[in-house]
Amino acid sequence: MKKLSLVLAIMVFLIANVDAQKSKRTSALNYLKKGKLDKAKEYIDIAAKHPKTGIDAKTWLYRGNIYVSILTDSTGKYDELKKDAVDEAIKSYQNVLKYDKKGLHSIEANNKILALTDFVFNDAANILKQAYNETDEAKRTDKFNQSASLLDKAYKLYKSAGRTDTTVLYYSALANEQANNTDKAIELYSSLIEMKYNKPDIYIALGNIYSKQNKSEEAIKIFNQGSERYPKNLNIVLNASNVYLKGDDPMKAINILEKAAEMDPSNPSVHSAIGTKYDAMLSDSTLSDAERQSFRNKAIASFSKAIELKPDFFDPNFNMGVMYVNHAVEVKTKADALPFEKQKEYDALNAEADQLLAKALPYMEKSHSIDPSDKDVMNSLKEIYARLKKYDKLKEIQAELNKK
Repeated sequence: MKKLSLVLAIMVFLIANVDAQKSKRTSALNYLKKGKLDKAKEYIDIAAKHPKTGIDAKTWLYRGNIYVSILTDSTGKYDELKKDAVDEAIKSYQNVLKYDKKGLHSIEANNKILALTDFVFNDAANILKQAYNETDEAKRTDKFNQSASLLDKAYKLYKSAGRTDTTVLYYSALANEQANNTDKAIELYSSLIEMKYNKPDIYIALGNIYSKQNKSEEAIKIFNQGSERYPKNLNIVLNASNVYLKGDDPMKAINILEKAAEMDPSNPSVHSAIGTKYDAMLSDSTLSDAERQSFRNKAIASFSKAIELKPDFFDPNFNMGVMYVNHAVEVKTKADALPFEKQKEYDALNAEADQLLAKALPYMEKSHSIDPSDKDVMNSLKEIYARLKKYDKLKEIQAELNKK
């Protein structure tokens, strides 16, 4: 009889204890309705830790709702409670899914997890935007890392809810790239390419990462994949050309730049880049005179097209001038190497050199008008004016140089 009384007493105690915990859960709900969020949090956290009410889906549903209310409170009274509110709310709704055996609250919990994940994503996107605008390098990197972490969390949450959000993955790749988490960025961009994410920038970003690592073959492979998928995208072609421009095969660089010129014939930068590459090839001492002149003519044509499209474009004006000056120097060097008895040939070559300097002059003067502070242009003009005996102009440019 005593044993039975003891069992009954224990049962009464346990029932009373469970009822007490349910009472705390009810109190939490009442405090929530009254807007007393600190008290609601206090009571629901107690109920959530109890062995009985802690395995009840309704407890976790209430807890999630309370933390969401803390998160969205605009009074400022509960700001100190907001720090982990998102994580705790998500955890609560995940526990609803775990303990809701009858499926009474699962749809609501799942929808709220998605809504909270949207909140996490938006927060990450805002931090990412702030990072791009941040001028302090350390703070900038820190913000990119914060954004990357939140975006990773958002992606996993969406995935657990049955949604693969490639936009989140793309932003995560951007954040990791900017934070110099290179391996992670490569992994994410590669995943986006496999998923056929519809944005040509992913090929450009991944190709450029490989290019910076001096992995030219990998970079070109990615750019080629991008061009196959987006055959009319000029930016992919231009970024691929940069890889070739760094390499030791100038004709490949020129071929891809000429492809870019066909795609966008009105782009002065492309024509200027083609001219620069042809001009650079003139330094190859193994070229025949005919090959050298052919490359020079092609450089002149490309620079001229760039200037025609954009007359105040400094680069092609200056590079055209320099090319004529360099050609004049070659001719003058050839003249100086002649023996004394070949005066007639010497005079002819000197005249040719002066003609080339005369051709260089308008381009150098145009360069000076575009950028009056460039000392290289001013020194070139000084030499040309002296050689062509334009002494008034020489005096003017020397006065400008003296002020520098």
